[in-house]
Amino acid sequence: MSVVFLCPCLGYLTSSFMNRSLHIKFGRRGAMMIAPTCQLLYAIVGACHPIFPLFLAALAASGLSGFIDGSVYSWIGEMDHANVIIGLLHSAFSVGCIAGPFLAGSLTNIWSRPWYHWYILMCVFSFVGLVLLSFAFWPQDSDEYKSEIAQGNEDNSAQNHRLFSKTLFKAETLVGIGFVFICLGVEASITSWIPTYIKRSRNGGDLSSNLCVPFFHIGMAAGRLTMGYVTDLFGLYRPMTVAICAALACQVLFFLVVTSSSSTAIIGILGFFIGPGYPSAMIALTIVLPANERVGTTSIVNSAGQAGAAILPFALGALSGRFGIEVFNYIVSGEILALLVLWRWLIKTSSKES
Repeated sequence: MSVVFLCPCLGYLTSSFMNRSLHIKFGRRGAMMIAPTCQLLYAIVGACHPIFPLFLAALAASGLSGFIDGSVYSWIGEMDHANVIIGLLHSAFSVGCIAGPFLAGSLTNIWSRPWYHWYILMCVFSFVGLVLLSFAFWPQDSDEYKSEIAQGNEDNSAQNHRLFSKTLFKAETLVGIGFVFICLGVEASITSWIPTYIKRSRNGGDLSSNLCVPFFHIGMAAGRLTMGYVTDLFGLYRPMTVAICAALACQVLFFLVVTSSSSTAIIGILGFFIGPGYPSAMIALTIVLPANERVGTTSIVNSAGQAGAAILPFALGALSGRFGIEVFNYIVSGEILALLVLWRWLIKTSSKES
């Protein structure tokens, strides 16, 4: 099972190294066509009920959808009201995190279909995404991208390598990597282990434990949407600092309140405050980075987030197996505190760069 979480990370990591060169050769249009094509191929393989190694290879290829992430963040970062737009984008993602498991569960439990029939629906969704993204970004070819970054010799591979290395070791990039790694790791840890924690530690029933994850995603969707408008009015840094502090307070309250029903409600509120962290960090990076570094840098940071979403839940599970599920509270609280420290550090490095 751990390999299943690792495979998409390999794809994301590969896309982060290739994304800048891909944009130089094919523009955003290329990224927006290749990424959903990889998702479509993964869905087709899954629908065919393949042997497990072939499924893992397709899963790794699906991680190349990371081409979209760096492209979209750099593109939205140039817009007016970027915080609101990125909030809408990530709210839609959170809604998908609720709808996807519901549809898959309905397909297998209510309609008694085999699990791999879910991938037939994914084929439809991926194909629609491919068509819509190709249509929307068709004018964004390589010439358009080169004009945007205003650098005439972008096809020099040696220069690309030097710029990539320089970008990777910038202070704001390293802090952003750490922040997003932990932020997505916290989100994945909560959604992976909170039902188990409610059952074992709070003696919750199936209903209360299973409601925690949807409540958390609903909270994240609402928080990302709301924070977009708040930061558009009051700036990015202070509202997000307040949100992380509120998330830490919610986690402490979750530790103190021992009833399963109250815990479910608190988890939803925690999602509201922790959800805006990831999109806020990506916007913060696009603000301080020059145009010709945004795609590569945001791709690297995003791949670090995917790694965090795989590694931190695995580490939490290993520690829970050794010391008991009660370590959940201490680990998540420590991770949120680390987010606060890294966010303040990101503010300082961003201010110096500006």
